[in-house]
Amino acid sequence: MAGEKAKVSKEIVSIIDEEAHNYTEMSQRAQKEKVDAELSAYKLQVEHSIKSRIKSIKDREEKKRSRVESELRFSVQKRLRMRRQELLESFGNDLKEDVIRFRESDNYKQYLDDCLKVLNLNETSSVVISIREEDQSFFNLKNARFKFIDLELGGFLCEVGNVVHDYTLDSRFNSAMEYFVQESKLWI
Repeated sequence: MAGEKAKVSKEIVSIIDEEAHNYTEMSQRAQKEKVDAELSAYKLQVEHSIKSRIKSIKDREEKKRSRVESELRFSVQKRLRMRRQELLESFGNDLKEDVIRFRESDNYKQYLDDCLKVLNLNETSSVVISIREEDQSFFNLKNARFKFIDLELGGFLCEVGNVVHDYTLDSRFNSAMEYFVQESKLWI
């Protein structure tokens, strides 16, 4: 009987040992699953947080980049407008100097005579010629009345009846400048 008792005792200890082992294994597995689940949830939370931060940083940097691009574009356009204005003024000044040199040359008198020939004025017509006072010596018209006006570049206006003919170098200069701006695409 003592052998049977020992055998039963051994079996009971073996069963208890096996149950303890199974319980420990189950407990460890449950603990591992719980840790894995918590770790996975934490990983997802961290990933979401990082993605959110990255998105926030990207958005902020994109706004900054857009602002910088906009400022650069505005700055370039401003410099371009200024440069175009400088070019236009330089061209205008050069052209004005050429016109003044022309006005001071012998060709200016010929220009005035040619313009008068185009008008084909008869001696009975009442004519009002508006000129610079300095240019009066270039005109020899008996039926004309002269009016002195402020013309920077010269030429004349000829009023015959209700019609005014514009042969001023000022208007030709302005037309040339408008044409230059239009053709050169120097929109200012």
